[in-house]
Amino acid sequence: MKSFFLAVQNPLEKDKLIQFIDRRPEVINWYTFGAIVFLISDYDLSYLGSLIHNGVESLFFVICEIDQRNIQGWMPEQAWDFVLNPRPATAYKKT
Repeated sequence: MKSFFLAVQNPLEKDKLIQFIDRRPEVINWYTFGAIVFLISDYDLSYLGSLIHNGVESLFFVICEIDQRNIQGWMPEQAWDFVLNPRPATAYKKT
């Protein structure tokens, strides 16, 4: 499983993106942090970029695969755990 960083040009369109990726079997899990969407997938960057481009009309976005050995920033512990330890949604405890 790989982690990806996904940002949309218009934050108001983030919900449209989430509705799309939430229904896609290629997306194992996702997590939002502000205007950013992190997602987990076994698919490659090119495939996911095409999937989103073709599936969400008129959405401008950028998607990057996260190199877990070369990332820096300041986020809550839950966000770091999601990015650095990718796993399916079923692996998380329900609270």
